[in-house]
Amino acid sequence: MKATKQQEKSSKKNNGLGTEKNTNILEVDLKDYGECGWCLSLKETLRIPWKTWLEWKYISQSMESREWGAVLLIKDGTLISYQIPKQEVTSGDCEFKEELGGNGIVHSHHTMGAFHSHQDDKHARNLYEYSIVLSSTGYVATKKTTLPCGGKGHVNVDLVLFDIPDLGMEKITEKKYKQPETFQPNHTYAKDKEESLLTVACDSCMEFNCRDCKEFEGQRLEGELPFCFDCDEYNCDRCWKLEQYQKHYPETEWPL
Repeated sequence: MKATKQQEKSSKKNNGLGTEKNTNILEVDLKDYGECGWCLSLKETLRIPWKTWLEWKYISQSMESREWGAVLLIKDGTLISYQIPKQEVTSGDCEFKEELGGNGIVHSHHTMGAFHSHQDDKHARNLYEYSIVLSSTGYVATKKTTLPCGGKGHVNVDLVLFDIPDLGMEKITEKKYKQPETFQPNHTYAKDKEESLLTVACDSCMEFNCRDCKEFEGQRLEGELPFCFDCDEYNCDRCWKLEQYQKHYPETEWPL
């Protein structure tokens, strides 16, 4: 995000986004301490209409790998309106060509990730009270505040959507699996797959905490895991059972 000299020096135009001017006429180098420890201990919320959030997502998708930006009017922690100024953009830059007032700014980092760059700190967060960076993986938002030491810093802001219509999401639930209360041993542990019997308990198990499994208590699981005995795919990179097992034992490297 980069401001032009026209944006930084001209404070005459206002298109309904408020009376606050986002100018630095004398080009004063403000002392800004960023996210200091005092700022990190605080958090605020900013309410945004659901429709506006969808509009931003649509614009970001349409712009693909190019940045874009808009100025915001925020009152009492709620986004009132936003306008898109004339701007020139690239994959790594968004340069406004007109001053629209307002006390907040939003711009996109597309696939680069949600963070405030050095340019963002110099222009967006220097000239506006609120600053939001959108990306394909999420967002980051901050509010400029005065520190107890007199310097300027930024408090993290959570975006809260309102006016969300009923989407029927309560009908979507995560499937629950119940591990059998008791295990009925029906196979023998063996290194050789041909010597092992079909493991009914493993087929019905959705826990995959094999090291604590009563079926294999006292056994050393080396080379193969119980659910490997009856595998005909040998495609470990895509094995969802192995993925679940490694969630229990993230330190385990495969093959064993």
